[in-house]
Amino acid sequence: MKRGRILGAVLLAALPIALAALPLAAPAAAHTDLASSTPVDGAYLSVAPSRVVLEFESALLPETVNVSILDSQGALVTEVDPDVADATVSIAWPASLPAGDYSLAYRVVSGDGHPVTGEIGFRYASSSSASPSAASARATPSASASASATLGTPAVASPPPAAPDDQNGTPAMPNLVIGGVLLLGALVVSGIFAARARRS
Repeated sequence: MKRGRILGAVLLAALPIALAALPLAAPAAAHTDLASSTPVDGAYLSVAPSRVVLEFESALLPETVNVSILDSQGALVTEVDPDVADATVSIAWPASLPAGDYSLAYRVVSGDGHPVTGEIGFRYASSSSASPSAASARATPSASASASATLGTPAVASPPPAAPDDQNGTPAMPNLVIGGVLLLGALVVSGIFAARARRS
């Protein structure tokens, strides 16, 4: 009987200590997990994303974050240098990667030292920036259309230059009349001078 009382007293004394230790044990047992991502896992995009963002449930150790891009077969495409801010990991998506299916594999370590690995997958129909050759190819039909429109438009004949007055029959007659009058005037003046010369 005395032993039972002693055991009960020990348990009652230990209970407050155990309850006080629970809040301290909870963070140590809580490991970070992926909370969300942009784009979401399984997304189908029309164009490649400019950035991929991973949001975790708790802060990460930046020096332990590793991110890799895998192709549709799970083969490594490239490793990328992530930007880590508290619980957020983001990467700039390589613009050189063509359309297709890709996975982003990650390995992070939370503040309690627990490693977490996983991946998200998505695909896109075309790259985010068109190559110069593609842009040139798109521009060629427009240029061809302009050229075709130019060739298809009938040329408008320019009117022939106006013929000089001396090639036109109508204006030539006044010129002849003026010439005749001047010639007649010259003859009259010559006759007057000749008559004066005879008188003198």
